[in-house]
Amino acid sequence: MPRIEKFFANSKVTDWTGRTFGGGGATRSFIATGGLVGWYMNPDDVEYLSHTFLSSSNFIVTAGAKDVDMLVVAGGASGTTPSGGGGAGGFQEVTGIPVSGSGPSPTSYPIVVGAGGAATPYGGNPVPGRQGNNGSDSSGHGTTSTGGGGGGAGTVPGGNGKPGGSGGGGGWYFSDPSPTQYTGGSGTVGQGNDGGDGGPAGTSSPDEYRRAGGGGGGAGAAGADATSNQNGPGGAGSANVYRYGDDTPTLYAGGGGGGQRVATGGAAGPGGGGPGIGSTSDGIVNTGGGAGGRPGVGGPPLGGAGGSGIVVLRYVLHD
Repeated sequence: MPRIEKFFANSKVTDWTGRTFGGGGATRSFIATGGLVGWYMNPDDVEYLSHTFLSSSNFIVTAGAKDVDMLVVAGGASGTTPSGGGGAGGFQEVTGIPVSGSGPSPTSYPIVVGAGGAATPYGGNPVPGRQGNNGSDSSGHGTTSTGGGGGGAGTVPGGNGKPGGSGGGGGWYFSDPSPTQYTGGSGTVGQGNDGGDGGPAGTSSPDEYRRAGGGGGGAGAAGADATSNQNGPGGAGSANVYRYGDDTPTLYAGGGGGGQRVATGGAAGPGGGGPGIGSTSDGIVNTGGGAGGRPGVGGPPLGGAGGSGIVVLRYVLHD
């Protein structure tokens, strides 16, 4: 039985999964189950049902036909240790998707909710660069959102952020054997934005402590470039109203902040991103947020893990 998040005062639970809804017992011609089921009314007095999937499952239509709107957010990427922030999972909104089902043979529509990228361990110094892990794709009704791109490392190879739904932030500047400023990974057009570049070498001694990682990209904005003493903040996510309605927009798919040691930690991208050098730098679950980078030496030995994705379907209640 799906959990009911909001409901009419005089309705029964059986009304939601049967063919009636509301105190009057009116017959509903469209019946669907799956995920967490919620009800809301928008300011224009149009009533909606939403189905929120926090893990992979099926949207099952047992009677009738509707056009549904859908939000698909992929899993966010992990940050590195050190130093680039993880990119957010791809964010897509699709409207007017036709679904239908009838009688003894209901139609099942598979929904896939992508996992966040696993945390990346620090392997010592020097060590070949370990980029963050990309998030996994989310999908439904023929639409796939791409997992976020892992953050770039602070050693060679592996300093550039990975591409993804939104790109990972670049690692800190590395000067041996030759000066290199690492770049952020690219985002997927229509789903997210690029990660920020790693910072240039600093001027203090030792200048290693002044290098910094770029912020992971978010659905609403690119990750910020690092400076010589500032890890880049993660890019902001984007708002969607399909789960709770126009009065309660929810931000998803924020990028993770960069996290090279001593330089100021990059702020989390609003929408579930993790902060750089935080006590926890994980992306928030079921937001597609990218994780923050972490120091490795002199700090937590793991970069943050990316936040898992989410899929939300909604449709007008009354026929």
